Amino acid sequence: MLHTEALLTVYGRLPALSRTSSPAVRLVAEDAATALIADLLHWLQAQGTAPDTALDRAQKRFDAGLVQPRDRVAR
Repeated sequence: MLHTEALLTVYGRLPALSRTSSPAVRLVAEDAATALIADLLHWLQAQGTAPDTALDRAQKRFDAGLVQPRDRVAR
């Protein structure tokens, strides 16, 4: 998830989020995430991929708790 947070920080020009971030900052971050998802869906459609198919696959990955290897925190 670190990669996602970094992307949203750049995409929404947000300060880095933490559990103590204000509700206003969290709302701006949620809006940036929503805009990013919408832009990705438009991009997928332009590439000839059905956005609903991509959303279904993403939902399955989310439900399974799968993350990209680069997003895992090294211990």
